[in-house]
Amino acid sequence: MRNKVLMPLSLLVLDIITLGALFFIFLLIRFKGGPLPEDVWQSLVVPLAISPLMLFLIDGYSLKNNMRSLNYVTEHIVAGLAALVLTILSIYIFTFQPGNYFGRMVLPLSFLTFIAVSLFYRAYIYSLFHKHQKERYFVILGTGGLAKDFYMDCLKSGISQNFRVLDVSQNRVGQKLCGSDSPVIEAVAENHFATMNGSQEAVIVADDRRSMKREFVEKLINCHFNGVPIISVEKFYENYLQKIPSSLVNPQLMLGEGFDVPRNPIFEKIKRFSDMLLASIGLILTSPFFLLVPALIRLGDKGPIIFKQIRTGKNNVPFNCYKFRTMTTIQVDSPACTEKFDMRITKVGKWLRYLHLDELPQLWNVLKGDMSMIGPRPEQAKLTEVYEKQYFCYRFRHLVRPGITGWAQVNYKYGEDLNDAIKKFEYDLYYIRHFSIKLDASIVLKTLTKMFMGAGR
Repeated sequence: MRNKVLMPLSLLVLDIITLGALFFIFLLIRFKGGPLPEDVWQSLVVPLAISPLMLFLIDGYSLKNNMRSLNYVTEHIVAGLAALVLTILSIYIFTFQPGNYFGRMVLPLSFLTFIAVSLFYRAYIYSLFHKHQKERYFVILGTGGLAKDFYMDCLKSGISQNFRVLDVSQNRVGQKLCGSDSPVIEAVAENHFATMNGSQEAVIVADDRRSMKREFVEKLINCHFNGVPIISVEKFYENYLQKIPSSLVNPQLMLGEGFDVPRNPIFEKIKRFSDMLLASIGLILTSPFFLLVPALIRLGDKGPIIFKQIRTGKNNVPFNCYKFRTMTTIQVDSPACTEKFDMRITKVGKWLRYLHLDELPQLWNVLKGDMSMIGPRPEQAKLTEVYEKQYFCYRFRHLVRPGITGWAQVNYKYGEDLNDAIKKFEYDLYYIRHFSIKLDASIVLKTLTKMFMGAGR
């Protein structure tokens, strides 16, 4: 627990010191070692505040994030570049004579060097933390289907700790949890909880707690008071994997605490105002593409420029979703989902999808109020009917306006069937329950990363 606090704090202090030192070095070069302007340090407050904020939004201070992965490195670069742009805008807006303080290259050189250096020491600190974490393990309490699914989800998410599995009923002791590479199920020995010494990261309860004897529950409580966290599998999913598993979804959960926040009138007004502002700015900035893209589409064939499709919106209200057409006009609606190497996609459409330019007309949907900038992706109306028949809680994703991008889009691959739809639904539920400005800002940065990497179809 101590390392979990000290290491993120160390990263924050290192970021501030490193960025400040780089600015000082490049300023000295800019002024050729001479005296610096007296008020220059006031302007440095802006980048020293914005940069940590951008990194915070991509979990750059959370050691649960694999800081050596390609995905994180890309997100880190995007966050650094976003901080640079916001810093330049802020300084030039709030400082009357910025030219007295910064040359043209001081800010870009400082930020680009900072991105490289901060990635280096993050990888080093994460390696130290990862080495320490290998000595710790999670205890899974339970051996049923929920425990199996939980263990497989943890493996896919890249959690570094080992797992030990305990059987409350002792019916499967000595067997493998799920497959030859999974942990061997152990008995719940009386002295197991008594000998917990801090090597356990946490005990995850993946069993029916109603069937546990009072004496056993008291032992769990004692472990909790001795410094070993006892976490329900539901809470672990939300805190570590940032989704709500479909196997745990029920009407009681959906109608309970947390799912009313996005429908709060104050939040709705703030989000609607920000949607209209961002969509208006987006339409202005991308207006050249509304001339270029139609011309390119017409060069490919003589079909319509805009593709309209009925999608399901907030409160299950259908609406026409607009996109630049990327497919041939022959059987454009079948099959329902776009497949990998889909032969219906035109040559121009391939590049529009790769650059995500086909989504630009949806800014008009946002202005109309059909969609939001951020939220669950709008599903085809005919697919929504199918999914709701097969999965009774699926309609709860329509508690909020659908979005151009969302939490599921930045965390899961392109969906092709019901199984993918349910997996994305798990992330959508997390977004609805944990809706916040911070989460929206994080999705924006992660979306830019996906676009930078050319992800999606």
